[in-house]
Formats: sequence, C-alpha cells, structure tokens
Amino acid sequence: MQKLDLSIYQKNFYLEWRMDPDSTNYNINLHFEIDGSLSVTSLKKSIQEFVNDYQTQRTYFIEEQDQMKQVIVDKIDIQVDEHDLSGINSKKVKKQKIDNILDGVFKHKFNLNKLPLFCYSLIKLGKEKFVFVCSWHHIIADGQFCDDFINYISGKYNQLHCG
Repeated sequence: MQKLDLSIYQKNFYLEWRMDPDSTNYNINLHFEIDGSLSVTSLKKSIQEFVNDYQTQRTYFIEEQDQMKQVIVDKIDIQVDEHDLSGINSKKVKKQKIDNILDGVFKHKFNLNKLPLFCYSLIKLGKEKFVFVCSWHHIIADGQFCDDFINYISGKYNQLHCG
C-alpha cells in the first residue's frame, strides 16, 4: 500500500465530492454492444488484469492529519454484475430493464474514501448478444483512459480466449 499526495486536479475533484457526495456529475460512463460468442470468464480475467496493471484503479482517497492523500492498494478483486435478460421476449419490457440497469450503473454514487471507484455490469440480451457497461469516477479516469481500457481489455481478452 502506498500513500501519495494528490495532484491539484485530484484535490479539486475530492473537494467538490466532499461538498456533494451524492453527485454523479463526475462519473465517466461507457457502454457497448458485443455481438457473438463471449467468454464471461475471459472478460472478467481481462478486467482483473487491467485493474492489477493500472494503479489508478486500485486507488481511493483519505484525509490524514489535515492532508488529503491517495491510497494505492496492491490488489483489489473486481466484480462484474451480470444480468440475464435473454428470456424476456417483450421488446418494451427488455428495453425498460436495460434502461434501468444503465441508469443504475451510470448514476452509481462513488464514495471516494472507499474502493472501488469503478462499476461494471454485463447484460445478456440473447445467446450471442451482450451489453457491457462501465462507470468510473473522473478522479481515476478520463477520456484517454477509456481508449486505454478498451484497447487493453480487447487485447487481453483475445489473448486469454483465443490463445
């Protein structure tokens, strides 16, 4: 475990969060459809390896002796919430359930004093149709991060699943 000083940007995010801890204004959200067969095990392993390799994903924030610090832990186990909607035939009902799941992930209230500062969900729509949903607090992620995440996960998934 490491304790480090915050950057000026992290301090600003942290102070704004302290003023309004229920705000989701700084959530960075991403979702995309996956068509074709999917190994959920390989996807989860890919995400776990990403979190292991990117220390920002293992970071939370504390106040210690009147100073703000970021704490980086050595390991954190990821969780991917799974939702199987493949048995729902009504398009209207399925869309409503998808919207509720997306809303729940996208409006996740992160506590910057606790891990994790990310949220992942996988929605199964059919035998070979999925929606992967992610949310991170902006204090640990930005636009470039999303590109890095997609590239890392797709590369690692292919390596793990396809050899």
